[in-house]
Amino acid sequence: MLIPLDFDFWIRKKDLDNEDLYKKKTEISEELILEWRDQVPFAYTSLDGDYGNEYFLKFLYEINLFYSIRMPKDRRVVIDGKELPLKDHSIFQLKRNERYKTAKCTYKGIPAYITSHKRKGPRGTKQIVFVISNMEGLSPKQHIDAYAFRWPVEKMFRTLKQYLGLQECQSTSVEKQRAHIFATFLAFTELEMHKINKKKKSPEEVLKFFRVQNTLKIKPQINLLENSIM
Repeated sequence: MLIPLDFDFWIRKKDLDNEDLYKKKTEISEELILEWRDQVPFAYTSLDGDYGNEYFLKFLYEINLFYSIRMPKDRRVVIDGKELPLKDHSIFQLKRNERYKTAKCTYKGIPAYITSHKRKGPRGTKQIVFVISNMEGLSPKQHIDAYAFRWPVEKMFRTLKQYLGLQECQSTSVEKQRAHIFATFLAFTELEMHKINKKKKSPEEVLKFFRVQNTLKIKPQINLLENSIM
């Protein structure tokens, strides 16, 4: 079950009256992780490629939080004493039937594990992506499966935008925008609970179910109204 807990706004520096108030996206994420780790203890996070940088990896290393993060292929890491971009390390050259390969490395002095993953790209092509993690004892496939915990979050944003009106608040008030976003979070959580209770596959399927039920309830009333008019 996926429950969206919190968020914060990222504002471009040029849009701020006081540039000293500017925060990078990584800084905002750092604050959210520290805040919620005290309230809802957790030991693992899965993040996209924006967080595969020295600043954020050092932060995760210092607070001893397990992670899986997409790593840009041009990041230079040290493997067996050689510092090269990920795409140039020969150890990650996958043979025809190989899909995963993991190697121990250091990135900016941070010990970690890098896993290469051969997957389907656009238009039937193949592409290699890299995932960095600090979890020991996992097979290459387990590293990729751990990173895949991000995917439900991507689907959640699609549901929030396409079905729950995340982007449809017209108010320019920050507090009203915040309230609107939290309302969509609450609606999504409600759908997740119904998904489990009604044994549906997705929040969208729950919405479709309720729409059908409402249509069945409304249709007799429409027929009665039409008959009375005639």
